[in-house]
Amino acid sequence: MSLDAIRTSERLSAFAHIVDASIEVLGEISAVHRTQDDRLVALQYLSAQIMNSASAALSVLLSGYYQQSSLLQRHMIEVGFLLDYLRTNPDRLKAWLTSYAGFSPPGFGTGKLIGRLDQRDHTPGGGRKQTYEMLSNVGAHPTKVAWRTIMSEGYRMVGPFFNPQHLEYVLSEMSRNLPYFALVAVCAFQREAPALSTACDAFRTELRAWLQRCYGGFRILLSYDDLLTEYSTKLWGRRRSVRNVRKPGRRA
Repeated sequence: MSLDAIRTSERLSAFAHIVDASIEVLGEISAVHRTQDDRLVALQYLSAQIMNSASAALSVLLSGYYQQSSLLQRHMIEVGFLLDYLRTNPDRLKAWLTSYAGFSPPGFGTGKLIGRLDQRDHTPGGGRKQTYEMLSNVGAHPTKVAWRTIMSEGYRMVGPFFNPQHLEYVLSEMSRNLPYFALVAVCAFQREAPALSTACDAFRTELRAWLQRCYGGFRILLSYDDLLTEYSTKLWGRRRSVRNVRKPGRRA
C-alpha cells in the first residue's frame, strides 16, 4: 500500500526520488570507491553508516513501521553531523580515530557537534537542534508524540500498518535531511576521487532540481562547496515550522 501511495502521488514520488538518489551516491562513495587513505576510509565508513541507516529507515517505513523509521533517521543525522564536522576538521578526525575505544570520545557528542556546526556555518537559528530533538521525541523516546506514530484512526496499532499521513510525514523528513548529508559526503570525496565525478555530478543535478522545488529562488551554483553552504543556510539557518504527526484520537 505504501508503494502504491507513492506511485500515485507526485509529492510522495518526489520525496522518494531524492531519497533514492541520495542513497545511490552514498553507496558509490562508501562501497564502490577504493582508497588506502586512512582519513578517507574513515569518512567512507561514516558514509556507509548513513546509507545503511537511511536504507533501513526507508525499508521499515514502507513496511508500515513509522516510529522505527524515525529512530533510524535519528541515527542517520547523528552520524551525518559527525561526518560534516570531521570533513572540515581533519585534525579532529585524527583525534577521534586515536581516542576511539568503543564509545564516542569526549567532545564528539551530538549536542557539541551541533553547536560547532552552527558556529562554522553561521546558522544560529536552531534548525539542527530542533530536527534532532524532534526525531528523538518521535522515534527514540517514550513520549506522547511517539505514540502518535503507532496510532491510526484512534486505535493503537500493534505491528505494521498503513497510514497515509504518517507515511508522508516520515518520508518528507527523510527527503529533507538525507540529501544534505549525501552532499556532505560528495564534497568530501569529489576532489579526492576523480572516478566518482560522474556519480557526483549526476547527484548534484538531481539535488539542484530538488532544492529549487523545495525552496524556490535557489541560486544556480557551480561549486559543490558553495551549494553545500547555501543548502546549510536554507536547511539549518532558521527554526522550522514543524508539522507534527497527526494527534491520536481516543480509541472507541
